Amino acid sequence: MNNQKDYSPRRGRMSDKLRKRLKDSLKPLFQYVSTHEELDLQLRDNYFNVYYIGGNALRVTPTGLFLDPWYFYTGEYNGVKIPKTYIEEQCKNKPRHKQPRNYPPKELAREIYGWMKSRAATILKKAEKGDFKAYFEELKPVMDNWVTMYNREERKRQHIISCSNRDFTPDNNLVVIDIEFAVSKNKPYNHAVNENGNQKVPKMDIIAVDKDGQLYSIELKNNLEADAEDSAQNVENHLKDFNNTLGWPEENDFAQEMSEVVKMKQELGILGNEVFVDTTHIPLFAIAYSGDIPEESAEFKHRHKGLTMVDLTKENNGSKIYLKLSK
Repeated sequence: MNNQKDYSPRRGRMSDKLRKRLKDSLKPLFQYVSTHEELDLQLRDNYFNVYYIGGNALRVTPTGLFLDPWYFYTGEYNGVKIPKTYIEEQCKNKPRHKQPRNYPPKELAREIYGWMKSRAATILKKAEKGDFKAYFEELKPVMDNWVTMYNREERKRQHIISCSNRDFTPDNNLVVIDIEFAVSKNKPYNHAVNENGNQKVPKMDIIAVDKDGQLYSIELKNNLEADAEDSAQNVENHLKDFNNTLGWPEENDFAQEMSEVVKMKQELGILGNEVFVDTTHIPLFAIAYSGDIPEESAEFKHRHKGLTMVDLTKENNGSKIYLKLSK
């Protein structure tokens, strides 16, 4: 069915085979994730991911578990620095014409990738045996190194926000339902186009809901540079994409899709029972400054004072980041 041109991905949709695994072998995984604030489970279309500090620590599909081998690559092999792209090109039999001195021969590229796959498979065996505690404890240092090496701090902050807002507390009035929601071209409410007039696939940073069931699509900005007037990723362009997708008033079942996600997460023990989505309301657009510079935060709020603003409150040296609709 995924090969059909009119196929539209849907968060939380699961085959009978995956549902059976949820009820049987995967129960210990949900129990472990629900009690660990560093891990974040997000539903996808007939699979789901468990994230750690912004990286995908475990993918669960109807047929098994998957861990990306590239998390184990540190940028060098046997003391020689070799960019990831060089290895990928050789493994795909698409070497570049002009090759730098450290460009690996095909045999070496395959050796490196084989080494990564072996490391991933060794750790993955622990999860396949149901020992998720041992699995994540061994994987965490690997992913810590990956985040530092590739400077994925912005993605890490988004992850912390998601983990910190699973329930309503005195510190927050929004609960995160989903992250990185990509609006498929096949969604009937996707009317977003690029500068050439071609249909596009906008991505929404965070999908959250308030106590009344109102959905919000929150765009995070880590610095003012990302909100520059000439940037394709500035708030103005994201608002335009939102109005042409999630905010489109007709043929829009996005709220229903998110309601299904909430119910599934509650079934898995990830979200509290007080969370719900009012499916009669169209989502609202909101923005938040997630950086660390007070002057930039003030400028960001002044620049967009006509939009719905979400305040971020950081605690415990940034290990907790709460979401609160600005008054």
